[in-house]
Formats: sequence, structure tokens, C-alpha cells
Amino acid sequence: MSGPPLASVGSLQYFWGNIPALDLLKVKDNEGEEAIMQQDVALLFAASGDLRNVIKTIVGLPESYAGNCIVVVNDLNTASVARNAMLLLTALHFEPEVAAPIMLHLWYSAMLPQAILQALQDGILPYIHDVCNKIKDKPTDSMQAKTFEVGGNSVRLILKKWEWVGLATMFKVPEGLSAPEAQSIRRSVTMTRVDHIDRHIYKMSPGRRAGAIDFRQHGVLLPFGASRKDFAMPNPTFFNEQTSWPMKDDADPLDGWSYDEYIKCVPAAKNNVYGAFFFYLRDMLLAFCKRVRSCKMAFQLLAVDAVTLPDYLKDVKFDRIEVSNICDRGYVGPAVTLATFSSMLKTKSENPKATLLMLFLNAVREEESESRDSLDPTVMAHRGRQIKRYLNIKQPIIDAAMGKGGMSTMQYMTSPDFILVTDSLNLCGDFDTFFKRFLKNADPNKGTSMYNLARQHGMKIKSKHTIIEPWPYRLTEKMTKEEFNVLLSESTCGHERYMEFEKA
Repeated sequence: MSGPPLASVGSLQYFWGNIPALDLLKVKDNEGEEAIMQQDVALLFAASGDLRNVIKTIVGLPESYAGNCIVVVNDLNTASVARNAMLLLTALHFEPEVAAPIMLHLWYSAMLPQAILQALQDGILPYIHDVCNKIKDKPTDSMQAKTFEVGGNSVRLILKKWEWVGLATMFKVPEGLSAPEAQSIRRSVTMTRVDHIDRHIYKMSPGRRAGAIDFRQHGVLLPFGASRKDFAMPNPTFFNEQTSWPMKDDADPLDGWSYDEYIKCVPAAKNNVYGAFFFYLRDMLLAFCKRVRSCKMAFQLLAVDAVTLPDYLKDVKFDRIEVSNICDRGYVGPAVTLATFSSMLKTKSENPKATLLMLFLNAVREEESESRDSLDPTVMAHRGRQIKRYLNIKQPIIDAAMGKGGMSTMQYMTSPDFILVTDSLNLCGDFDTFFKRFLKNADPNKGTSMYNLARQHGMKIKSKHTIIEPWPYRLTEKMTKEEFNVLLSESTCGHERYMEFEKA
């Protein structure tokens, strides 16, 4: 516990989201269901990762929506874009009842039934082979676009030639890779850090803990106890290269969705958390597949640096733009994000509800690390009092976790409750103060505030959020012990901060 920081295990691919999905349109709180019914809508997911926000947003459209919907989905990671393309083509090609389970397992299960793999190879792979044959004489790095039209809807995919060839390989299991070998490769990542696993699951309820260990072991998204007999083929979108598992060891399907929403689908076994998520996602995907068939949808997928998107999308203005957390200083930063996307948002006259949504995952902790305030005894005492309301843990252990008591507290550092307290303390703090400091110096290179940055690009910070609340995952005074226990087991940290911008 007092040694160097834990090394990360696995690859830094993010095929699954680690922040709950959101509805980017939130029609009822913005345009209104009646107003949007005939209105054309354009959405840009500039650094999408997976499709969770796309799917939740489309499902949120009114059932009888009659406008045209343009959905542009971009991510710099080619493998993520390839998987997203496979999912969308599946949604359009197959009947909804057939497509939904294929999408669910292609997205989240490490092993697939032969029937699913065969359906993808027979139904979707010919589209990709056709493109590869037509571009076989093109330069390797040349950009190649293809629009697949299915039933009046379309998926336009823009990739380099070598990326198209790579996409074709993601439909077939690497030669010689057996199911036991694939599972062994996966478990060498997901089951290797025993200490990390124990600390991680100690925060969970027993039912969720059992499901989490089961998923780490087998990697098939099914209700706990359901038969995995048919899941005998390695999912080639994960095992595209035989030698490694492509994600970090703690990647979990639940992290990309809201507990409060999926737990409503819990089956008869009330502690079957993964079962609740399975039924929730199955219903969500079925609704998505039905919606894309009943509406006029035009999807466009790219795998480029987000700051170059204006070069590819010159003629499109968007009603919503979601940039994930590329606006954090460690990535693109707020100044470049505003400079890139402000001109792509519709004007007030085109849509008064048009919004650019940013997520700051690191701003609070960056400001906190540069400040001595967070170590102030008064501040630490307040954080201790916050968690004392929720944890029935002896005071010496809380003192030890807060660095109080000197050497006499070392005996408590081996207590499992010590882990519980340290993780709980991470949910506490004066996040508002540190975020205000960040806003005052959003661009430290020029000493410019977020307000001035927005003004420079014809934008302003919205006075009231209409898509998602500013701090959706923070600890609040009204939170019950049950809600706190759920929050503690989630992947969120509490200091995730959303900002909504509009045209000035």
C-alpha cells in the first residue's frame, strides 16, 4: 500500500465507455417534442469512443419523428471506429430482433456463438470485401469513402485504405486461435492483479461482486448463471491480434451506463446486477434498431484527429456537438476545442437550443494538486465528516486514511476498511472552488479565462444546463447510504464536470 503506484495492466484501448451514456438531444428539455417532430437534426460526436451516447440519443427521439437525422461519429482510434461501423451496419442490415443480440455480444462479449459470427460474415463482410476489391490499387494511406445504403438509411465510412483492409480482418478469428487460448490471453490481463481486484470488488454489493468476478473470468455478457455453452468462438474484434487482450484489466461494461437506469430491469434474482444490465441493454438496442428503421438516418463515421473535423465537414452545421473530454488540458484543451467547434455549431437563428457539450475529467484534480488547500487540516476534517455519515468505520482507520496520527496508524493500513475510506475520500472535496480556479485560468499559456475564450469564438457558457447537470456523479448532502454505496462501486470519481456552451 505504501509502495510505488500500481502499474496499469493491459492495453490502453477504450472499446467501452467509462462514463455513463447520455442523451445529447434531451428533446423534452430543449426543442420540445412537437417542435422537433418535422425538424432536421445534425449531431456530432467528435471523440465518441463507443456508440453508447449515439444509441441513447437516437432512442430519445420521439417515436414518430419525421425529420432527417445526420449523425457524425468520429474517433482517432481506428479499431473503435471499425467496431462502431460493424454495429451500425448490423443495425441496418438485420431485422431488429436479430440485430439487437448480435450487437450486444459483438460489443461486450469476448466469446461469440458460431451463429453470430456466421451472420456477420454472411451479412456484413461482403460490403467490406466489395470496397477492398475496388480500392486494392489505391495508395495505402489514401482516404477512401463508401456510403452503404440500406432501406433508405445510410452509413458512410471514411477510412484509409489500410484501415479498410484491417476492418475486413475483424470478421474472422485469427487462424489457429482456439477458445481456450483466447480465454487464457484474456485472463492473463483481467485476473492477474489479485490485490487490485480484491480492492476493487470490496466496494461492491455482494451480488455485483459475484457478477464482476464472473465477467472477469469468462467475459460473456449474460445474466449470472446463464449457460455460456454456445459462446465458443473468440470475438475477432477483440482478438484481432493473437498475442494480447486490447483493454485494461478493469474495463467493465457497466461503467458506460447509468446504474439507476439499468437496475430497473433487474430480473427475479434481485441481486443479479449484470442480468439487469443485460436486459436493459438488449431493450435499448432493440429500440435503437427499430428507431433507425422508422426514421431517416444518415450516419457518417471517421477515424481522424478531432481538430481536423472542420476539413471533412465543411457544409454541415450541428444542433449538438459532444467532444467527450478532449477539452481537458492534457489533450486538445479548451482553447483549441472552442476554436475548432464553435464555427460548426448552428447559430441562434438556426436553432436557439444548439449546444456544444464539454466534459472535464481532470480539471479539478489538476487544480487541487497545485494547491495546498486540499491538505489543510480543516478541509481534511470536513471530508472526514462527510464520509462518516455513510461509513460505520472506526475513527482511527479514518484518521489513518487522512494521514493523521503518525506511525501509530500504520497498523490500520492493512484493514480492508482502510481501502473503503481512501476510496470514499476521493468522492469528497470542495470541487466548486477548484473548478472556479480552472475557469479563471483555462488557458494558462495566455492567462485567459474560460469566459474570455468563449467570447473570442462567438460563444458563451450556458447559464442553465439543459442536457446534463454540471456535476452528475458527485456526493450530495441528500444522498442516502444506499445511494452512497452504489456511487462508491461506480467508476466515476465525483469531480466529473460538464459544461454546456451556446452561440453568443
